[in-house]
Amino acid sequence: MSSQCFDCKEGWYCSGTALTAPTAMCNAGYYCILGASVASPSLSATATKRYGPCPFYHYCEKVTTPANLAMGPGYGIPCPPGKFTRATASSAKTSVTSCLDQVAGCWSHTITGHDAGPSTAANPMPTSPTVITATGMTVYLNAGAANPHLMSGLCQVGYYCTAGSKWPTNKDKGCAIGKKCAAGVSVETACAAGTYQPNPIQGTCYPCPAGYACPDAAAASINLNTLHCAPGKYCPEGTGAAGANANGIACPAGTFRTAKGAYNLSMCIPSPSGFYQDLTG
Repeated sequence: MSSQCFDCKEGWYCSGTALTAPTAMCNAGYYCILGASVASPSLSATATKRYGPCPFYHYCEKVTTPANLAMGPGYGIPCPPGKFTRATASSAKTSVTSCLDQVAGCWSHTITGHDAGPSTAANPMPTSPTVITATGMTVYLNAGAANPHLMSGLCQVGYYCTAGSKWPTNKDKGCAIGKKCAAGVSVETACAAGTYQPNPIQGTCYPCPAGYACPDAAAASINLNTLHCAPGKYCPEGTGAAGANANGIACPAGTFRTAKGAYNLSMCIPSPSGFYQDLTG
């Protein structure tokens, strides 16, 4: 005769007393690893009781036979890369179709080696995030805060993430030359007139340098040296924005400039003795 009772086994719940066998399989939307007493248990992750609602970024199918127990609520199955579940209602996390495309501008991916359980007291299924503020990344950690089960967060600066992105730095979605991508964007943004960006995978655009005019940011990004400030004008930093002086500021009447690349008014040369200049530029 046995001298002890056993905790309800994985995938099952045990309701009532004097039981000789588990009552039934736990409901879809929940994981039952050890000691569950109801079909839809609230969260517990102690050393002896491990069960609860299906965690975020996972789905928990109802186990119908012991043969497919490993794919059931005993573990919780991670959503495929680039997909997520966030609903708090366990009824919304019952099958792979519950996993939605990660929203544009964000990414998500489970970590190899932690894609499935078993959940233990030292390493339970994650239910709430820890934010790594240095990167803005949200990491779902185990109880010991040692190994992440999965990660999600904003798309990294210099990249754009369309819906369903798996990584923060998708190699085929780096911002192109002449464009910028701040953190968490889903599309590239062209550099504005008066700015340029000669490098790929960047988060900002540079002001057009003094001595140049950048009315066409795309052209400036490819070859800035073709856009020296024209003779008869001077171009302070940022020249090129829409307006009357998009191509530079004309030297005032009484002055002239025959060379390219002037960047301030002092580089406009006064007319010499015996000459005059009644036109600007």
